[in-house]
Amino acid sequence: MPNRGLVSAQQGRLDALRARHEALDIQIREEQRHPSASALAIRALKAQKLKIKEEMELQEGHA
Repeated sequence: MPNRGLVSAQQGRLDALRARHEALDIQIREEQRHPSASALAIRALKAQKLKIKEEMELQEGHA
């Protein structure tokens, strides 16, 4: 099967995106716990998380 490697690579990419998405979620929660949390920094993290979510949805659509 020539596509086997491609499917494996796509799954690996999806796994990496999921891990990064979860790491950003943790980072956002940690940042929000601090009284001096920067709203701008939190907004930037949330934007990154949303971009990754959109990319995951695209990857899942192609799987």
